Order: sequence, then structure tokens, then C-alpha cells
Amino acid sequence: MRCPNRANLILLVMLLLPIYAAAQLSIHGQLTGILGPGTYSVDGDCEVPAGETLTINPGTTFLHTDHFTWNIYGELHAAGTPSAPIIFNHVAPSLSNTWGGIRFFQGAPNTSLLEWCQLSWSRNVVSPATEGGAIYSDHVAVTMRNCTVSYCSAADGGGVYLRGADNSVIDSCSIFNCFANGGGGLQLNGCSNVQITYCRIGGNSATST
Repeated sequence: MRCPNRANLILLVMLLLPIYAAAQLSIHGQLTGILGPGTYSVDGDCEVPAGETLTINPGTTFLHTDHFTWNIYGELHAAGTPSAPIIFNHVAPSLSNTWGGIRFFQGAPNTSLLEWCQLSWSRNVVSPATEGGAIYSDHVAVTMRNCTVSYCSAADGGGVYLRGADNSVIDSCSIFNCFANGGGGLQLNGCSNVQITYCRIGGNSATST
């Protein structure tokens, strides 16, 4: 039996590597442990289960292939850096190509962190997920630092919507070019002691006050 020579082996590996990499980097379903760095194709809804933690490393990009949502019942720790942000977007972003945002549900711990994250082209306007284009929190304190939210939309809170999320922190974030019926960029509902500091919120629009 003839063995392939070294040149043919290298060519074969180069041809197979993109297929292997693509298969390895498609994600959906329950996620725990550590992800990244690298680029992931999100081909279904993602979930952090109750009692579990998902840590996302700097330099990680998530490209959604359809309107998929991240449902957080546990802890999400997504801390990028200025030179290696964590990116959430659609693979072909447009008004008709959006993903479903990150949603924190009651009972999740108040320790989730989003830092140096970029969230773009997320949309929620169809019941039951009508609030919070990029970030929705239901009675869960969330900390966001140095994040950018852009080109997102929802029925309420086009960029970020917090319901009863007492003690949340939104620091040094930019929220722009978002749209909603109420709260174009950011909407708080029944929250207390929310700290919003050094943020740039502008260029958003709402159809009602």
C-alpha cells in the first residue's frame, strides 16, 4: 500500500481543517464551562442552566445563523478586553437578519458580568419575548461595563430592559441606534438602586414616551 508523500499529506490536512473547524465551532443547547477564544456559529438557542456557570474568554465571537436566544438561568461571565472584545452578532446582520439577545431569568444569581462586549443586531418584538433587544433581565442584578449595544430593537427597551433588577450596574457603556415603542435605548421597570455611570446613550428612538 502506497503512503501519501509529505506534500500530499499537508494538502489533505489543509483541505480537511476548515471542515473540522466549522464542525467543532457550531454551538447550541446547554453551555457550561469555558468557551473561546475563537469564532462560533450559533445554530440554535443557547442556555446556561441553573446552578452552572459559563465563562467566555476574551476574543470570542458568536455569529448567529437565525433568531436564536441566550437564556440564562445560571451565571454568565463574559469578560473581554479593549483589544479582544466579546462579540455577539448575526452572521449577516440586517433589519431582517437578527438574533434574540441575552435573557436573564428570575432565580439566576446576581453575579453575571458582561465586560467589553459588543452586542449588535438583536431584536425582540414577538410575544412572549417582546422586551430587551440585546439584554433582558427579570429580577436579576446584571453588571455591564464597557459594553456596546447597537442596532437592536424591541417592543420596550430597544437595547436593554431591566425588570426588578435591583442593584444592577451599567458603567461606561454605549447604547446607540436602537429602537422600541418605549425606551428606545434603555428601559427600567420597577428597579431600585441601579447605577448608570459614564454611559453614552444616544441616537435611539421610541414611538412613545
